[in-house]
Amino acid sequence: TIAEERGDGLIRIRGYMNLTMALTFAGRYEEAARAGATAYEGALAAGDREMLAVLDSHVGYLHLLAEEAEAGLARCRSGLARLGPDSGERWQQSYLLLLEGMCLFVLGDLGPSAGAFRTALAMKHEVGDIMGMGYALEGTGWLAAAEQRFTRAAWLLGAAEGRWQLTGG
Repeated sequence: TIAEERGDGLIRIRGYMNLTMALTFAGRYEEAARAGATAYEGALAAGDREMLAVLDSHVGYLHLLAEEAEAGLARCRSGLARLGPDSGERWQQSYLLLLEGMCLFVLGDLGPSAGAFRTALAMKHEVGDIMGMGYALEGTGWLAAAEQRFTRAAWLLGAAEGRWQLTGG
């Protein structure tokens, strides 16, 4: 492998981290969990705090799609705690907040879900992440629909659609 050729263990760990998401998207959750565990062990051994936070979001998403929202929420909160409350980092923190909002929505905890989506939207706007803004707007639209605020839901989902168009979706 490239990692072996170069003697770079971090390349191997990143490979497993990306494999985690690829397998998650393919619906191969058990394999994704194994890949994520391998990546986590490597990142922990390397002391790579940033990679651990990325893995928290990847594995949190895996849990959400595998219908394990409580486990997903725990991983999101682990990642947020890893970054710290005073973190100036916005990209990964906002993705963790998006996932937190999604997990809370699935669990029926709508108030905190709305707060997570709002904070994520502000952060995504700050860093110019069009796709992330789409996720946050869509999540807020789902919340509005759950609260039977259908006109607001339509506006928010329409705003999200505009972001998806910009990203090729």
